[in-house]
Amino acid sequence: GRKTRLKNEKRIFDSFTFCLHGDFRVPSKDDIANVIRAGHGKVVTKLPSPPKTQEEELARTKFFIICDGTISDDVAQDVYFQSGSHPLACHYVLECVEN
Repeated sequence: GRKTRLKNEKRIFDSFTFCLHGDFRVPSKDDIANVIRAGHGKVVTKLPSPPKTQEEELARTKFFIICDGTISDDVAQDVYFQSGSHPLACHYVLECVEN
């Protein structure tokens, strides 16, 4: 946190984009979005289309879909088929910050 800013280093989510998908309970969608933005990440509201080329697929390495930690496997599979990206539980964001 403070040490990184004092050294003028990039923050944890710098150059990463996140889509917060679905309903969130605890933590709220706003709370997760605030953590991402504090780490200089970008938050978008729409799922991307699946990549059509290898270049598009490689560009996705800095894109994450974040869902509530209680989504079912069926919903996770639907998100993957809609976007071409595997969804992660919202706790992933918090664990990145903690570690």
